[in-house]
Amino acid sequence: MRTSKDDIFDKLKSDECINKFKELGLNTVMLSGSIVTKDFKGYSDIDIAILSEEDISLNRILDLEEYLEKFLGTKVDVINLRDENLDLNLKVTIYDNSMIIYSDDNLRLYNIEYINTELLYKENETFRLF
Repeated sequence: MRTSKDDIFDKLKSDECINKFKELGLNTVMLSGSIVTKDFKGYSDIDIAILSEEDISLNRILDLEEYLEKFLGTKVDVINLRDENLDLNLKVTIYDNSMIIYSDDNLRLYNIEYINTELLYKENETFRLF
């Protein structure tokens, strides 16, 4: 199904969607990937990154993906930025190339996690192989 960027933005900022974010205990929700670049096509999937002070179970992530896929009418991938197994380079890329669409704490958790990620990245910079 072809979906426009504007439709997606409008739906993600709707009261219904915001209420779902709150229900799941999310502090910050970001769009990343092709939807925030010029590469987005109507059939592209939507990449969503989330932050929560609460532990986010796989079931909650799958619940959010299922809800958003039905609500937006397109494939959605959700990434928990506090997942300890998330690749550091991917995390940095998401922070550097994302659009915040929801925050319930004036970006407090986002700023803490961003700074911690940046510090960890710089500490490990000499070990990178590329």
